[in-house]
Amino acid sequence: MNHSGLVPDQCTYTVLIDALCKRGRLEEAQALFESLKEKGIESDTVIFTVLIDGFCKAGKLSDALSLFDRILTEDCLPNSYTYNALLDGLGKHSKKTEASVVLQKMFKFGCEA
Repeated sequence: MNHSGLVPDQCTYTVLIDALCKRGRLEEAQALFESLKEKGIESDTVIFTVLIDGFCKAGKLSDALSLFDRILTEDCLPNSYTYNALLDGLGKHSKKTEASVVLQKMFKFGCEA
């Protein structure tokens, strides 16, 4: 994109990460996500949620939970979509204890599903 004079923005990277996740290319999606800061792009709740959802759908729940913990340290607050993606993934994989912890965090931050 840069070669044609177009500069990708946060929305562009969100769409790219989402597409990579949907194609099962999670390592590439995460690498792109990790490279955003050096590209001058701030991670936001939407980008985090897209990647969390991709990890959950692929059954990579520990990666999803790690990213969820990270969102709280990077000046982003999870929204109802973030919680729903994570709770859906945990529920589908019978992770009741983990889902309970996420639910408690959801109520702590005043978010409703």
